[in-house]
Amino acid sequence: MIRDLRYAGLTRLRSPIFTLTATLALALAIGANAAIFGLVDALWFRPPGVHDASSLVRVFATTSSEHESRGR
Repeated sequence: MIRDLRYAGLTRLRSPIFTLTATLALALAIGANAAIFGLVDALWFRPPGVHDASSLVRVFATTSSEHESRGR
């Protein structure tokens, strides 16, 4: 086991550009994965942080062209 770790370390020292590139790619992928998981968890898996959920409303507006195109 010690020999394998030593060989892996020496191999990484022989090609530092590849080691740096692989490390940065892994760090970017892990960071993006954690950010997306956190966002999905907060939006879909957790209840909204309000005490009275029945008081939530949706506010929207329509323009006159949308109002006329609906046949009114």
